[in-house]
Amino acid sequence: PAANHNVLGERETVHAVAFAIANVCADPKVSGREREEGSPAPPAPLALTEDGAKLGGNFNVWVDDGENGMDVVFARVAYLLATMKQRLALDAATLVSALVLWERAVRSGVAATGETVRPLLVAATYLASKQHEDELLLVDDMRTRLPELSLGNLFELEAALCSALGWDVMVWPGVWDHYADGLRGLMDERGELVADWVERHRVNDAFVLAGV
Repeated sequence: PAANHNVLGERETVHAVAFAIANVCADPKVSGREREEGSPAPPAPLALTEDGAKLGGNFNVWVDDGENGMDVVFARVAYLLATMKQRLALDAATLVSALVLWERAVRSGVAATGETVRPLLVAATYLASKQHEDELLLVDDMRTRLPELSLGNLFELEAALCSALGWDVMVWPGVWDHYADGLRGLMDERGELVADWVERHRVNDAFVLAGV
């Protein structure tokens, strides 16, 4: 996809990707937390969990305590996405590809849980940036610009995601267009609900708090 081909605006892309991820997380079957026969998902690779990634206490997505509604997952994912986008100067197209890789990992068997969502999203965004961004992001760039996250093992996190994807890490234009169109349709259908959640949780504050 062309670097400036954004079907949605910059903030809308953050909102749409976060809403798509929250939708996956809300359904135990779609998220992979439960198999069709009702059995729980197998454990994720350690490096793709909060225990393995050890990303720290900021931007936590959820704790499985029954207190997190879908809107809370949406807001926390959106805060993380907005901060990465602003601090790393990412094109919105990168976030669409990050969603593709994130969902591909879930379909490959890494269940979307409170232990995996954030490591998967950070690693997927880093991988996607290598395909879209004119200026290559280095690990030191990630560590310097995202001090809220402990990214000392980003190499291991990236390798674990690549392995989980079977090294299928390219997002081809046709796939990108399909996801971009889907996100546009999602916002057309659920835009009022998303706007309500954005307002309720002050999601757009993340763009200011990210220092831009």
